[in-house]
Amino acid sequence: MKKFLIATAANDIHAIIVAQALKSLGVNAFRWVTSDFPSAQHCSVSYDNGVGLTIEGNDGVFSSNLLDGEFDFWNRRIIKEHYASEELCDADRVISASQSKIFINGILPFLDQSCRCINKIYAAERAECKPFQLMMAKRAGFTVPSTVISNDPSLIQHFLEHSAGRTLAKPFSPTVWKGEDKDYVTRSAIVRLDDLPADVLVEASPMIFQQYVEKSYEVRLTCFGDYPVAVKLNSQKTEASKVDWRAVSPANLGVERIEVPEVVRVACSNLLRSLDLSFGCIDLVVTPSGEWVFLEINQMGQFLWIEEVNPEIPMLDLFVQLLMGGEPSEGKGVGFGVRHAEFMSSASDELRVEQPLRAPKVGVNLVEDV
Repeated sequence: MKKFLIATAANDIHAIIVAQALKSLGVNAFRWVTSDFPSAQHCSVSYDNGVGLTIEGNDGVFSSNLLDGEFDFWNRRIIKEHYASEELCDADRVISASQSKIFINGILPFLDQSCRCINKIYAAERAECKPFQLMMAKRAGFTVPSTVISNDPSLIQHFLEHSAGRTLAKPFSPTVWKGEDKDYVTRSAIVRLDDLPADVLVEASPMIFQQYVEKSYEVRLTCFGDYPVAVKLNSQKTEASKVDWRAVSPANLGVERIEVPEVVRVACSNLLRSLDLSFGCIDLVVTPSGEWVFLEINQMGQFLWIEEVNPEIPMLDLFVQLLMGGEPSEGKGVGFGVRHAEFMSSASDELRVEQPLRAPKVGVNLVEDV
């Protein structure tokens, strides 16, 4: 029986749906919630008769010989914060979390070298680096906005003063401030010179500053290997979504399948190959003149929301095809026939059952961007 090890977060319904779809095809899919380690999960590497990896936790037991390539690995989310029991004193919990992080990090090279990974662990980490991916996107053939990434107040001020048109500021990743009654999440925003705070605050946190690209609409382009699926998001239809469409539910913007221009298709393939990725979600702007402009790539972004909003787009089936080692494609009689709607209810039920069983997480504040 084919086996999959899926590194994921405790609350990731994406992973639950995909795991259920794999199981419906007779695949042994084990979800590895790395943040449960060590106090709610046992993990061992043994060197008798090969190199054995065993993980035992809330989701059962996974066991395999790393030398034999017995399983494939879906690198959905590796959470590098770890749960140490409240029964330990504070000083011991710090040591426990530190040693646990080192141990889990020590397992990752085994996976990168021993099995087929989607995506490869170190390639994925490199691809998440925003400055690097912008350079690689330019090399791949994409148009990229004029950009500066810095914490230098004078350089940032100069960029804002001389940038043609408006300037966009955005963080490297979503950040959350916990309020008394609600959470506050950073998003991309238009900034002017007089919006900049005191130099000491600018210096404290580097940010990405880009020439704002005027939009006709936006595109989420999901690459299943060399097979791209692009959807149009009418971000300009509401005031709240004009700058950052994530501020509005995509269901309110419309999710329309569109064709990918050949030059963009080639650039996508070039980018994934240069980053050594099998999968990626690319965000683009289409200007009023029809030019496609690269914003960023999320090497393991959300993708099932597209099928949830527009059931005619078989995102789950295409991803399962990719996981199973095929060349994803569409058409009559092609693929496995698994659909998001089949698993949404049972996945939600599974999540509700599991949540009370999960160990409390220490220091984990995961914001999953779409």
